[in-house]
Amino acid sequence: PLLHELAALLQKSGIPAKVTHDIRLDSWEKYALMAANSALFCLFDGPAGKVRRQKNYRQVVAETVGEVIAMAKVQGVIIPPAYKEDYLRLFDSLPDDTVTSLYRDLKDGKKVEDTETEIILGRMVDLGKKAGLSVPCFEKAYEMAQSIGKRNWGSHGMKHT
Repeated sequence: PLLHELAALLQKSGIPAKVTHDIRLDSWEKYALMAANSALFCLFDGPAGKVRRQKNYRQVVAETVGEVIAMAKVQGVIIPPAYKEDYLRLFDSLPDDTVTSLYRDLKDGKKVEDTETEIILGRMVDLGKKAGLSVPCFEKAYEMAQSIGKRNWGSHGMKHT
């Protein structure tokens, strides 16, 4: 009851607030969206429009989000079966120039270690190793992020000596 009261107070003040009944599920669904998008933009080295122009993009999109869904299950969180189709529809509807902050930071020349690469992509790779679960899309995306970061670091005047 206290959480609902707090949420109502925040909403009344103009601050979006929602009480969840399963924070682990909500967190994994949010991570699935953010991580899969970041992985896809790194895998294809471009925004949503470039990803969608690739012949096999829907298969790769499904595999990428599927890796997060499988990892959530290993962690004891069951993401509803409809999530994958919902995610595919959402990805199909993104504006062509959509990118994540991770991809934008890499393209803008930030050092890899100054981006979310480890938190978003590296986390999935590490979780996969620890769980014995194959996450090839995330492994490749993590490698691509490193490559994109190295290629662009300093190209925008951000390199420090």
